[in-house]
Amino acid sequence: MVEFAITPKWGGVMRTIHELASEIEHRVEKDLAKACFPKDREYAGQLACAACPFNTGNQNVLFEGATAGKCTNGGCFTKKTNLFLKEFKEKAAKQFDGLKCVGMGSEGWNGLRQIKGAVVLSVEEAKSAQVKALVEKSPEKFGFAVVKPSIHGSKTPSAVLVCQDRELLDKKIRKPAENGERPLTQEEREREQFFQDAEVRALFAEGAKAVKSIKKRHLIDIVGACNGCEAAYEAVGVPASDDVKKALAKLSEKDLLRLAWLCSVDAYNLDEELAEVGVAVARVRKEARKAALAEWEHALKAKAAKPEEKEVAATK
Repeated sequence: MVEFAITPKWGGVMRTIHELASEIEHRVEKDLAKACFPKDREYAGQLACAACPFNTGNQNVLFEGATAGKCTNGGCFTKKTNLFLKEFKEKAAKQFDGLKCVGMGSEGWNGLRQIKGAVVLSVEEAKSAQVKALVEKSPEKFGFAVVKPSIHGSKTPSAVLVCQDRELLDKKIRKPAENGERPLTQEEREREQFFQDAEVRALFAEGAKAVKSIKKRHLIDIVGACNGCEAAYEAVGVPASDDVKKALAKLSEKDLLRLAWLCSVDAYNLDEELAEVGVAVARVRKEARKAALAEWEHALKAKAAKPEEKEVAATK
């Protein structure tokens, strides 16, 4: 992750905070709050997220499960997501009876226009009597697609009607407006999209040049974008707080850099990465397990004592 963060992209442009956050979420942590599959029960042959040790939300939960947090088991997360999308596609096929599924796609920052070359029709277009008649007459020119959850769209999947015939789309569905404007051709649409992408890249490039030096507030933004686990924050003395930025502002730049690195450590290679910086992993694990055992037994005794306290109070 560190190599990814410090290696410039093509043209010498450094990666943005959003790109770093996206890469971390893609490679290490999956936000369970945005997961589309059920998290409170076993699914796809895997343990329920509420009771899973790979759920960071369970780190501070001793006796009760959590359905929020970050999933650090990417293989399990992907397996559950794929099964849920497969089941969703099968249900959607009944809704779009007689139409074939062209595939799946994710909504980007500027919406979703095409999936596998087929044009996505708006809700209004799909509900119109004209489109319904065209679908009934020529179902082979239409189809349906599954829109996967994304950071730019909904956290649940949806099914949309698509048109696979550009000529039919331009002549029968998206006619020229009353003011005489004609619809854009496919080549013109692709050209406009190409221009918009170029504008975004240019803006980011200028932004990279404008940042002459990394200030403390930039480091705070980087740490915040990393979505690190609570253990990483506790390691540098940041307590659980509703105002995380205020707590981070009290850290030195050195500690912010240290925290940023801790947040980027790959959960699957935790031992290896910490050993590289001189941590005696075996010793630390042994001592931590011993201390955790004592804490666990103390908590069990405290829990067992509560019913007895209630019974004594009830007899008074």
